Amino acid sequence: MFGTVSKYDRVKGYGFILPDDQSLPDFFTCAKLVDANRHHRFLIPGQRVEFDPVDLETRPAAHNVRVVSAPTGEKVARQ
Repeated sequence: MFGTVSKYDRVKGYGFILPDDQSLPDFFTCAKLVDANRHHRFLIPGQRVEFDPVDLETRPAAHNVRVVSAPTGEKVARQ
């Protein structure tokens, strides 16, 4: 699944991803779920990412998050 990082707190190490399918809710992710093979374990709002969706009991989560492009520089918000 693809989406865009909407918020990410580098200090706390977690954030949210807006999926391309806007009928789905935001996905929670944290630093330990980011694939750091080519990047650091933190994300930047606006980055395009690919991830494996996991529906946890408390909230949908994004696992194996992989950065696919740099941030666009535009503020990301759900429409």
